[in-house]
Amino acid sequence: MRGALGLAALLLAACVDDVELASVPLLRDAAAPTDRSPPRDAEGDTGDALRPDAPSWLTVQAVLTVSFDGSATSRELHTDIEVSVARAGAPVTNAQVAWTTSFGTATTSLSSGRYRASQDGYAPWHELTVTTSDERVASQRWAWLPPHVFSSPRADELHEPLTPLAVAWSPTGAEEAQFTSPTTLPVMADTGAATVPGTYFPREERTVTVRLRRRATVGLTGFAAGSSARIDVTASVQVTAP
Repeated sequence: MRGALGLAALLLAACVDDVELASVPLLRDAAAPTDRSPPRDAEGDTGDALRPDAPSWLTVQAVLTVSFDGSATSRELHTDIEVSVARAGAPVTNAQVAWTTSFGTATTSLSSGRYRASQDGYAPWHELTVTTSDERVASQRWAWLPPHVFSSPRADELHEPLTPLAVAWSPTGAEEAQFTSPTTLPVMADTGAATVPGTYFPREERTVTVRLRRRATVGLTGFAAGSSARIDVTASVQVTAP
């Protein structure tokens, strides 16, 4: 009897060991696997990276340059845009950069590492869309810096040589203003009035161009931190020596 009980106990233990050993692979299969694969955009899978609301890794710097003379109307203005695109400090040269205004959309072309385009006129709003092979950023829009006109001097006004010239313009309120002709003078507040020293109106010059640039910068929050659009609006007027 004792022999039979001992044999039964031995068989039972062997069955238990078999069950435990057999269960180990099943538990491993059932456990959630650890994902050690690199991020999808590093592998070329761009599903999430192409979502317009995904955080952008692109740093974008746009410079909008607007030029006209003091008597120009809005359609006689000329606007150029220059855009640099970078990721982690490295230039991105395979992007598609579209510049849209109320006048239409211009596709930029890459030149010397920057994306460039031009339009006749100066629109009241501007929009930039940047798309790469693994990222599409929602379009970023900003308003214009209103163009300024001179109330003084008038075009071709007679001005005595070596005499300071009082200049007045409107509107005002940009971040800064600066004369860039007849020489580059220090940056000043955009108050709507300033004086150009008389030394820049020599007797031997019959005609002198006075050029004033006003500047504003807006952040482009849809791109990576530090992205911005700078707007430079320049107007000029000529005075004539008697």
